Amino acid sequence: MSIDFPDDLGQEEMPAEKIIKPRKRLGVQAREKLEHFIATGVLRPDQRLVEQDLAERLRLSRTPLREALHQLEVKGYVVKSPSSGYVVAYHTKDDIKDIFEVREILETRAMQLACTCIKQDQIGRATEYLDHEKDSLKSASAMWHWNDLFHDEMYSACGNKLLIFMIQNVRDKDRVINMARGFRDGDFPKIHEEHVQILEAVKRRDKRRAAMAVKRHLRMLLEVYLR
Repeated sequence: MSIDFPDDLGQEEMPAEKIIKPRKRLGVQAREKLEHFIATGVLRPDQRLVEQDLAERLRLSRTPLREALHQLEVKGYVVKSPSSGYVVAYHTKDDIKDIFEVREILETRAMQLACTCIKQDQIGRATEYLDHEKDSLKSASAMWHWNDLFHDEMYSACGNKLLIFMIQNVRDKDRVINMARGFRDGDFPKIHEEHVQILEAVKRRDKRRAAMAVKRHLRMLLEVYLR
């Protein structure tokens, strides 16, 4: 069964002729584009990935495509099936709970450290991102863009490079789930308000409040994912 790509897929944000850009290795470019297909639901959980279809869509030979699929397997986006090559990863409710349990441990600690280490310019950028996020609540793609920038800024404020790396790695697994669990418009204002509470607690250097705000935020997201 071939992959059913929409005719206009990517034409607005990434025209077909611009999918592959020369400044990055072909395998990396292919991985990033496949991540986008998975995150937006074009490639669905448990869907078999047909190399020929993907190679034609990405205008690639099989070698960089296979490199990309191997990278996605390592990251947990796809799994290898002995009988049918690669398929898009499917996550059970227990998988989701495990991911959020780890996220809560890591991100709570990161925000406690940020209460001590955050700098004024980081607070300024995080505040700016939340202002943009507030103006983007009706656009899911824009909302997630500013959401990511806000979280990246807050994680970097903890000052622990290994902790940041671990958080980003777990959030990559979170993104695999995200494409299969659609958010509703009414969820975005709640997400934004919880971001505001996290930033306010960190600005006040209040570790207890920061930890509580992170836990409240992640537990709300877990409920949405399980919904």
